[in-house]
Amino acid sequence: MALSKVISRWHLNSDWENITTDNARPNSGVKRDCLVLRTLYLPGKGNWELSGSYRYFYDSLGLPGAVPESGVIPLYGDDDATSLVNYQKDRNHSFDARLKINPEVQSAISVEVNLFYEKKRLNYFGRYAYVYGDSTDVIDENRIDGRNSGLTGRIRWQREKFDLFGGLEYLSGAS
Repeated sequence: MALSKVISRWHLNSDWENITTDNARPNSGVKRDCLVLRTLYLPGKGNWELSGSYRYFYDSLGLPGAVPESGVIPLYGDDDATSLVNYQKDRNHSFDARLKINPEVQSAISVEVNLFYEKKRLNYFGRYAYVYGDSTDVIDENRIDGRNSGLTGRIRWQREKFDLFGGLEYLSGAS
């Protein structure tokens, strides 16, 4: 599904994607949702433009595989599946903004500034059973949180057959 609307010189766009896949046994499918919002502003004079976007991404992945034989069902499985309590879930948010000044003008100074922010979360869960005389249950849970942000700036000076570029970049965060 996509929507676009133009209000004066504002451009707005949104996209949403939903994908779901099921398999022959529980917890072995895939689910994915993705939402993207974009905007662009072009002023009347056309000597600058401003754009931004937001993205939300979520996916969930179970443990795929074939339906096992009835004598090979592990402790945390059932008649339709092997150990299907294992899963992974990802959730991400990101935001980008861009300002361009004199983007198409020749023989002038043009400037571009970009700003971004991203937040990620990865969850993994697994449960296993081992039998060596006594039984042992092992639960494996991992959660990784990450944040990244940054700012970049570029300047360009152009004269006839001469171009001069320069820029700065600042990045912060951990994946």
